[in-house]
Parts: sequence; structure tokens; C-alpha cells
Amino acid sequence: MNHLHVYTLADMLDVPDLKALVTKKLQAQLEKEWSNLAEVLKEAYSITNTRDKEIRDVLVALAVENLDELLKKEDFTGALHEVAEFSGALVIAMKATPKPPPTGYVSLVCPKCSRPCLRYCNQNCGIV
Repeated sequence: MNHLHVYTLADMLDVPDLKALVTKKLQAQLEKEWSNLAEVLKEAYSITNTRDKEIRDVLVALAVENLDELLKKEDFTGALHEVAEFSGALVIAMKATPKPPPTGYVSLVCPKCSRPCLRYCNQNCGIV
């Protein structure tokens, strides 16, 4: 939580180098231990400026990476309900993140249209 308060102060005083340093430190700390992400994101979204996305983007990216585990945690699902701005950013980030092909499928390139496809061509080329 100290990182968040220093970040907010650096934003108020317009010290971008300090903001970048604090963001890196918070990111490194959360990558090691993200079990308290719900608490951190609620605090971050309550004290940081809405136009300043630097630290918020770190929280969203971390949530996208660990979403399956986080959704098992009641405090995180509660935070999703409480912090609508975070929830919206998370949905947008998830849509922008490419999904791996389903297990058991081989990623192919259609020989007719040269577009990627899975097992069956999804470009209606007539090739299966």
C-alpha cells in the first residue's frame, strides 16, 4: 500500500520518474505475491487519478494473467463488484489478449486463403 501512496504523491507533485519507479516496484512485488490484489486494486482505484492509467494498467495486466486463480477468491470477486472501472478495464484487456487454441487442436494455415484456422477452415474456402 505504501507504493500506492507514494505513486499518488508523485502524481500530485508531477514527478514522472518517481511514478515509473514506484510502478516497477509495485509490479515486481505483486508478481511475487498477488494474493492481496483485491485490496491493492480497491485502494489504487480509490486514490489514483482516473486519467492516470500507469498503475491501473499494471493491476489489470496482473489480473488477466492470473484470472482463473483470482476468480476463486471471494475478496477478488467482491472487488470486481465494487470497482466497476477496474472490471470494465479487465474485460477490455481480456478481449485484447489473444487466446491460445483449444487443447488438442493444431493451429494450421489454410492452403487456399492463407489465413490461420483450427482443424477446419473458418474462412468458408470449402477446404476442411
